[in-house]
Amino acid sequence: MASHLYTEFCVPSTFIGFVQSPFAAVLPHCQALRWIIYNGGNTISLMWTVLGGWLILKIGNYFTKVSSEEI
Repeated sequence: MASHLYTEFCVPSTFIGFVQSPFAAVLPHCQALRWIIYNGGNTISLMWTVLGGWLILKIGNYFTKVSSEEI
């Protein structure tokens, strides 16, 4: 939602929007929307990293348990 609001209010896709975008990009609400977009992307990336680490840990524990039972 923040990315859609940013393109709507801070960088409209018209010629006038192109001209005013350098001035609008530094407005507080545009900076807040950019912060939300940036940190939201980082949070999603971190979520996938944590999920991948958890899955690797579970798979490693499964194979370790199977290996020790065979010996």
